[in-house]
Amino acid sequence: MSSEKNSQYPNLLDLIGNTPMIRLEKMCTNPNVTLLGKLECYNPTFSIKDRMVAYIFEQAIKANKISPKTTVVEASSGNTASSVAMLAARHDLKSIITTPDTTSIEKIQLAKLYGATVILCPHDASSESPDHYTNKAISIAETIPNSFILDQYNNPLNIEAHYNSTAQEILNQTHNNVDFIIGCASTGGTMSGIGRHVKASSPATQIIIADSQASIFKSEFNNNQPNPHTIQPTIIEGAGKSYLPGCMEMQYFDEIVTVTDKQAIDTLYLVARQEGLCLGLSASLALFASLNLIEKEQFSIPTTIVTVLADSGLKYLSKLTDITDR
Repeated sequence: MSSEKNSQYPNLLDLIGNTPMIRLEKMCTNPNVTLLGKLECYNPTFSIKDRMVAYIFEQAIKANKISPKTTVVEASSGNTASSVAMLAARHDLKSIITTPDTTSIEKIQLAKLYGATVILCPHDASSESPDHYTNKAISIAETIPNSFILDQYNNPLNIEAHYNSTAQEILNQTHNNVDFIIGCASTGGTMSGIGRHVKASSPATQIIIADSQASIFKSEFNNNQPNPHTIQPTIIEGAGKSYLPGCMEMQYFDEIVTVTDKQAIDTLYLVARQEGLCLGLSASLALFASLNLIEKEQFSIPTTIVTVLADSGLKYLSKLTDITDR
């Protein structure tokens, strides 16, 4: 991101993007595989969502959709809430966030710390219900003059943000030599933007979505009706949905794999204790998918796998009730 003012020192917004990529050498025992993690916890609010929110703010300000009197409203399962609240604070704006009542307390408190008003919505409300957190945000925005709603689930700028930044960074950091890119999808913007960009220049690169046990994405991808007996409740935030957001461009995906809560949580502990890396739940879910791919394929030729690690585990500690028993 560009500086708000030219200076020899960066400001906070300059820290968005250009995140490091590290080799997860202890997690991968196959000598033919280079397993890389893209550490999005290095963004200012510790998640990948800073990229999208900063980009939408930038474009909205240019288009005069955000002015000094604007109230910013957004629906979020947690990470976008912090990003919106932070960007609103930077621009001296009010922000209102709607979020499911199962969102981690750390995410809620962080958004409040930045000054946001946070409205909790029933997590079990259907996507058609006025009480669903996405519909609640829309109804609130309609009652506030000069409000702006990001609409992250359907806004094409979400995809564009990752097309312009995240995808190009991955290609640069791997010297255009990447065989698989694996990550989670909630709005779909991150992996759709990455997929659209990477497939244009490197069509052989496989884009794989790691999906939660509560999501319909895999069924939709395979053109199947979701099976209610296979869809289970989840504690994972930021992975999967019970409906298909507008930013899910599935034509850029090669495969969608389901990862259970147990598999994701076990991976969260494993990566902390082997690599010393504190990952969020969705990041751990994506990492399990990468490790499972390595085990399944038994690669015998040089293979590079990039896992998009969306956020920090510090946002979920309240959900890990058995830390001392592990």
